[in-house]
Order: sequence, then structure tokens, then C-alpha cells
Amino acid sequence: MASLRQPITTSAIFLAVVVGLGNLLPLSEDLARWRSLLALVVLLLVLGMVATHFAGRPRPRAPVVVRAPLTGEWRAVSSPATKVPSHGTHLFAQTWAIDLVDARDSVDMSLLGRPRLPEDFAGFAMPVRAGVIGQVVSVHDKARDHRSRDSWASLPLLLVENLVRGLIGHRGTFGNFVTIEASDGRYIAYAHLRRESIRVRPGDDVSPDTLIGECGNSGASSQPHVHIQAMDCSSLRTAVGVPIAFETKTFTGVPARGEVM
Repeated sequence: MASLRQPITTSAIFLAVVVGLGNLLPLSEDLARWRSLLALVVLLLVLGMVATHFAGRPRPRAPVVVRAPLTGEWRAVSSPATKVPSHGTHLFAQTWAIDLVDARDSVDMSLLGRPRLPEDFAGFAMPVRAGVIGQVVSVHDKARDHRSRDSWASLPLLLVENLVRGLIGHRGTFGNFVTIEASDGRYIAYAHLRRESIRVRPGDDVSPDTLIGECGNSGASSQPHVHIQAMDCSSLRTAVGVPIAFETKTFTGVPARGEVM
């Protein structure tokens, strides 16, 4: 069912836009009938979206334990310790995903702040390590690092941009990413990495301390941060999310929203 979510969602949004435009235009009787038919199709697709959403809800399992992949202090923004699904969706296996922002960077939305260069953030280009013993299965590192979208004035742009990225698929959403098959047979994905910072390639063996890339602001990202998630298979398009936990010298678990790890 997970493999059906993306095409159903994309089709529903596209046809809903077509129907919406049709409501704004004067149409002939025949075209009005087609508009009504499309509206019915949209309703059926929405019901399909709901069905695949609940059918694809993963059952809780033992978490994949990841040794702290980041140095310094990082603040949880979207966290499965606060709510599940942490990002409000099961799409692209994001059920138990977590977003980590460098603690030196503010995560408060300003009112009218201008979009900032990614280099203006302390977390940008900070090293990201594998955190597990395993093997790299997929890499994407050509997405650009865009300016921040961290003000209320830029929120409409962020929402539209993220919708378009979601329609493009997992590459549009995650930007630059690395997927690793861990030694227990499950998978870890690191997303929003800095363009051309990725140091590994598919087939490379990694240890917890292997440098895989750097924190960036690629994909559906409002400011430089690292998105981390665990999955049951290697495909970001069809995988189902599984829980994740971090192991540090003083902490084992998942920080809640606003907590520093």
C-alpha cells in the first residue's frame, strides 16, 4: 500500500487544481459535466489517500539504535518523542523521523525576516557521521542549498514550495541524502545534506564514525538541519518507517521537541 500513496496523492492534488480552475471559468454544458466527473474522481482519490494512510501505518518495533551522528549540541524540532507521525505524515517513511538543528541557531520564526544564506547558520556544513555499522545503498548530492524560509512572511512560499517538492517525489522532499543498510537489516536515511559534501558512495562499508557528509539546506527545508529516519527497506518512495533511538555518552533515546541532544 505504501507504493500507492505517492501516485494517489499526486493525482488527487493535480485533479483538485484542475477542478478548482474549472470553477473559476465559464464552461459549456459538456465541460461542466466533465468537471463534475473529475470532482467525483478527486473524492475517490481522497478516500484512497485515507485508506493508504491508515493501511500503511507501521506497527511499533524495537528502535534502530544510532550512535550520535552529530558533534556538539543539536535541538530537536520535529520529534517522534513528542508526536507520531513526527512530520504529520507516513509518506516517504517519515513516521518516526527527527529533525535536528544546531543549538546555536534559532528555530523561532521571525515576522518579516529576509531569507538568509545557508552559510549564515552555525549548523551549515557541520559534519554528519554514519552512526551505525552498515553499507551505503543510495546517495543523491546534486540538489542546491537554498536560502532559509524561517519567517512568517516566507511561510506561504515554504508551503507552496514543499507541496511542489512532494509532488516531485522523495528527491524533491529530501534534497541531498544518504541511505545506509544497518547491520540489523534495517535502513537509516540522512537528508537535507549540503550539496556535493557527501563523502560515500553506494557499496561503501561504514562504521559509526564514518563521515558521510555535511549538514545542509537542500530539499524541503526551512533552515539548515539534519533529517534522520529509520525504515524497513531501502526505497525512500515505498518504505515504511520504524522507530529510531540515539546513543550518546550520557543519553539513550530520542529528544523531545525543543530538547537538546
